[in-house]
Amino acid sequence: MQHCVEESCSGHGIVKLGTKNFKCECHCEENYSGEKCETISPCRNLECTNNGKCVISPETGEAKCECPKSSEIYLIEAEIKGEFCEIIHIDDSKITPEKCLPCTGDFQKWIQCIEKHDHIMTFNKQRVGLGFLWSFDDESFKKLNGTYCFHEGKCNVVVDKFPHDFYLPKLRNQLFLVPKCDCKESYQGDFCEHIHNTTDGACDPKGVIKDTSKCNPCEEAKDSFKCLNGGTCLFNEIDGLHCYCPYGFKGTMCEIKNPCEEDPKPCEDNDSICVEISDGTNSPRHACICGFNQDVTSSKCITPDHEICKTAAGKPTCKNKGHCYPCALDENEKISLCTEDETKRGFRCICPPGFLPPFCDHEVTACSYHKCQNGAKCIPKNGTLADYDCECKHDYNGTFCEQSPGICKAEGFLVCAHGSCVENSKSERGFDCNCNEGFYGDNCHLEEEFNFFNEIDVSYYCRISL
Repeated sequence: MQHCVEESCSGHGIVKLGTKNFKCECHCEENYSGEKCETISPCRNLECTNNGKCVISPETGEAKCECPKSSEIYLIEAEIKGEFCEIIHIDDSKITPEKCLPCTGDFQKWIQCIEKHDHIMTFNKQRVGLGFLWSFDDESFKKLNGTYCFHEGKCNVVVDKFPHDFYLPKLRNQLFLVPKCDCKESYQGDFCEHIHNTTDGACDPKGVIKDTSKCNPCEEAKDSFKCLNGGTCLFNEIDGLHCYCPYGFKGTMCEIKNPCEEDPKPCEDNDSICVEISDGTNSPRHACICGFNQDVTSSKCITPDHEICKTAAGKPTCKNKGHCYPCALDENEKISLCTEDETKRGFRCICPPGFLPPFCDHEVTACSYHKCQNGAKCIPKNGTLADYDCECKHDYNGTFCEQSPGICKAEGFLVCAHGSCVENSKSERGFDCNCNEGFYGDNCHLEEEFNFFNEIDVSYYCRISL
């Protein structure tokens, strides 16, 4: 681990120990890349203002500023242009009181103008003022009556988001024209409300950093902010001073030992999970949560090695980390876990969620435990694990094909060979066959024999004889 701490990453990144290969890896800061953070982005030396974004041309590889579009700015139409997006052009005809142009009047009136727009205030049913977004208390807010900036700061119009815009769900990341104070040398803050505590006015570790290129916040605070156990002090504008802890430690100052990052690992098997049990001290205990295919012996997780559960090639018969239970163990138990078939086989596979017995080698689908009846086919629906349709056969219907199509459709039409089926609840079969001419029998399956003498007109012969 000492090698990782000393690794410089070219001075433009921090080192972390890889979780897979356990090698030192550089996590580079913005505008740097490469294995050692040695590659410099063309955007490093290009500072885009007014929320412009640096983009790299795929043809030339050069960096340029891409300015926000006029349609992206709320309330007032403004054109953002210039090499660094430094120019804000507003057509005079577009400037009206309801557009809430900043740096005119004072900060209080600007806030009050914005609060009049219902589509902005809909997030707040009580219509609390928006001044709280700038972390103002009532007293400080009143002091901005008649001005935008304290201590003779100059108000400039810039394109930016509201601070703490997570309080405004409907306007999150929305761009506005907002006031920004350009402070005199001895002051800092959004409204030039803070005074520098250092002689050169460049660095104030306890307050806002004005120019980090002229100071080292960690060095300035070394007597009051110390990272323990080999931790490294870091600074950024979002987190301020904080510690990057080496492997095996955590906490604000790297003061807490991580029980799950000891060497060797406390939970030996890769299938088990180590969890921390906090006890309020800097040396908490750990516990091992065993995998589905493991047994617990004392405080460790072990994967049992039962010969009966292996194939001829020595591989486990229970797939996908299924737990193999030898049925011979049932002899010592009051309740048998094995079925008759499993007892003959010698073992039972207890499958983890998502897999099916007997060998845990098939994944659960929507049709694994379907309720389709009467020979219907189950069809998974929309690729889910719970929804399916039943495709019915022989005119059955219903959600699960549980409704009979009627005795004639189910059986009678097939039985009545030369006739029609008629339902008859009094019949033992539930139906009768109405035979076509020339056929008879219960199923109309017998054909009547032709009788020549039955077809002779007897009266005709009697007339001739007279």
